[in-house]
Amino acid sequence: MIFTNKEGCVHNKRTLYHSLRNFLERNSGLDVRLHMLRHTFASLMCNETRIEEVSETLGHKDIAITLKYYKSTTQEQKQRLSKGVNHMMNKLRGEEDS
Repeated sequence: MIFTNKEGCVHNKRTLYHSLRNFLERNSGLDVRLHMLRHTFASLMCNETRIEEVSETLGHKDIAITLKYYKSTTQEQKQRLSKGVNHMMNKLRGEEDS
């Protein structure tokens, strides 16, 4: 298991959600929601792979769900998203944006 505590027990979803959210807030100063990270991950995946693979990775039962939210992403939106992700990662590392 990936998400275990110090004793090796698996975190439940609620505990994992709050632990990760608190970690991100403490270390980045940003109010980050986990669903936002999922959406960002999926949007970035759309740049690199087929929409069918994105849909499968997200666990969507119907590809129409994936298409509804991710296929309409324009190049400009992708660039803004990439810039935002880079900004967030720089903040997490304690670096200044260039």
